[in-house]
Amino acid sequence: MADGTWPSAREAVNQFYQADLRPALDLWDHFYVRSGGPGRRAGPRQTQWLSTLVVTYAALEAGLENIVVAAHGHRNSKTGHDTLSRKRREHLVENSLSSPTVDKIENTMFAHFGIELGPLPDVAMFTAYTKPVTNEGEGRPQSSPTDWTSLRDFLRALSYIRNAFAHSDTRRLQSPPEFGKGHLWAGSKTGDTWSFQQPHALTGIRTVISVYNTVAHALDNATGFFCDTLLLRVPDEVIPYNR
Repeated sequence: MADGTWPSAREAVNQFYQADLRPALDLWDHFYVRSGGPGRRAGPRQTQWLSTLVVTYAALEAGLENIVVAAHGHRNSKTGHDTLSRKRREHLVENSLSSPTVDKIENTMFAHFGIELGPLPDVAMFTAYTKPVTNEGEGRPQSSPTDWTSLRDFLRALSYIRNAFAHSDTRRLQSPPEFGKGHLWAGSKTGDTWSFQQPHALTGIRTVISVYNTVAHALDNATGFFCDTLLLRVPDEVIPYNR
């Protein structure tokens, strides 16, 4: 999205689905192995799926920044005809949503719009897959989190994974996060290592879409800037798991 412009809701949402998410979805398409298929791609699977999770988290950061800026622009009647300075953008979102943890998202939503996130909208529901131990099957489908409190634990685990590996945090690399076992990472049978596999990458991407849709839906309720236009896409439709 061009610097110096206030994005509309449509521009922000299209940017998220068509551009911000694209690298993660491309990695998924490249690494995905269908059950009973011709075999896995060459290369370290741990690194393949880890890279997918890290890139997915970057998509969330970019998407949230743009949708929050769009909500501010709509609320202040700036969309489409006023310029947005880099300094103003940094003040609005980049300082508060850089590496968007649970706390940063909640603080931004409440401080900027008076919003407290609660039940998830239908468009944020998704099928999560769980595989808590390596070498034990291909993962089992589970029902989606139904409220922000449940979804927070998924995002906490994803934030931990991203920060541990993006910053080579030795302390975090040595032990898994408190949250997300099975959904976003698996432990070994001996309990001394943790890793990431195909079901975890799928759940990670769907988690990011769910968080984004939850925030965007809440902003729409608060500001009405979608103007009744259906823009958001259900996570399972964006990234199906065809076995």
